[in-house]
Order: sequence, then structure tokens, then C-alpha cells
Amino acid sequence: MILMKPTYSIIGPGRLGRALARAIAASGARVAAIGSRRRVRLRGLSAPITLDPATAASAADVVLITTGDSDITTVVDRILSSRNSLDGRVFLHCSGILTSDVLEPLRSRGASIGSLHPLQTFPLPPPPPAIFHRTTFYFEGDTKARSAARRLVKRLGSSLHLLRPGDKILYHAAAVMVSNYQVAIFDGALKLLGRCGFSRADGRKMLSPLAARTTKNLTARDPSSALTGPIARGDLEIVRMHVGQIRKRSPDLLPLYCQLGLQAVAVARCRGRNRRLDEIARTLRGAAG
Repeated sequence: MILMKPTYSIIGPGRLGRALARAIAASGARVAAIGSRRRVRLRGLSAPITLDPATAASAADVVLITTGDSDITTVVDRILSSRNSLDGRVFLHCSGILTSDVLEPLRSRGASIGSLHPLQTFPLPPPPPAIFHRTTFYFEGDTKARSAARRLVKRLGSSLHLLRPGDKILYHAAAVMVSNYQVAIFDGALKLLGRCGFSRADGRKMLSPLAARTTKNLTARDPSSALTGPIARGDLEIVRMHVGQIRKRSPDLLPLYCQLGLQAVAVARCRGRNRRLDEIARTLRGAAG
């Protein structure tokens, strides 16, 4: 049975842990304890901080493990070594790639387990609790843990979707591509502008509106409709000019440009077969080596 107003503990007050702790407290629920490897100051939170994850786990009905992926098993071992009763408690880790199997030893001691991952990026300082209003959580685990996760997500003003355990790695790879690799692409574009004499600060000002508009377009339509530029138009000569200048002035970025260009060709082909796209693809493959 899940309590109508469960208490929560956070183990791992990093970027996500801090954001969740603040959002849970702002929702009116009680954060009973925060488990940390070292003493930290968390503004706006009155929850006691403990260096012992077992103490944090025993203080609440629902325990959120928000450590790095490689630390989750260590946390589990520390909790198990305490010999505290885990009956009725729910443990949710927030890794985007690991399944709830990593928490299986806790289930053998009476706990319910699951993985609950918010598909969002969390900067420092922690964003306001409203960030979760635009965030979807993805869950896999047992039935009781799912009920607890659904209740928490609803409290945060978010939505919950179920994920099959076997899909988590590809799910995480997709998130990395759209978030982390977008940063890498942006950095590559800044380097090209740097070859033109622009500072990185000026480059960010130049490119940020374009990046924001592209993201907005992608939220409203399919990539095949959002794609613009020379490949969408089948403009082979411009692609050749790009390749020539990048090879001459920033050759380290040529493989990235070509690989992304080939993916853009695949997107553009969704609109229909175009002989110019075949020529562009041959040019990009040849330039990439």
C-alpha cells in the first residue's frame, strides 16, 4: 500500500538530486533526508543531510537514488549492509541507461524497485521547480514502484511514460544525440566562425537565435518538414563550396560536417527521390574519406 502523502529521501545531491529535492519540497511533500558523500549546503531545504545512505533510506517511504550510474551499486551495498528493514519502501534510481535490475538486491529484502528518468538536462545552479512542468519521466520497474513514481510525477506537474527495460540503452542514446551532441555541433560551428575572426561570445550571439528557431520548428513538425538549407534544396554547388573551405581552413571538422550532411540527405529524401541528393551524398562520402 502506497501512502497518500509519502515522504521522500534523495541520495546524491548533484544537479538532478538538488532539482528534485527543491521541486518535491515546493510541491508540499516532505523531503525527509538527503544522503551525500560530503557535507553540502542546500539553500531553501531544511532536510537533514547524512553521509550514510542507509540512514537516508530509512527516513522515507520513497528513496530516489540520483548518484552517477557507477555509484548506484555502492549505494545499494551500503543500504544492505545496515540490516535495516526495507519492507514497504520504494527505491527509484534516476539513471537514463541502467534498468531497475541494479536495485534487485533491495527487492530481496522487501523493497519495491524501479528506474525513473526525467528526459531533461539540469544545469547549475538548479533551475526552478517549474522545469518539471515541461519534463516527461520514463519508468520501468515493478507495479508498486510504478504507482509511487506516477504519484511523484503528478505532484511535480510532469507526465509519466513506461519504457521497456530492453529499450533503455537506445532511449538514452537518443537523448544523448539531441542534447549532448547538439552541444558538440554548436561548438564545431563556433570554431568555424572563429576561423572567420569572430570571438566565441560573438559566435554564441550569432548562432543562438538560429538554434532556438530550429528547435522550435522541430517541436511543431517532422524533421523532413523542418529541414532547410542547401541539402533540403538539393544545392550541390554550395555543399561543394562548404567542403572545400572546411577542408582548407578547418579540416578537423570535415568528417563531422560530412556525416551530418549524409544524415540530412536521408531526411531530405523523405520528401521524395531527388537525383541531386544522390550527387550530394557521393560528394560527402568522398570528402569524408
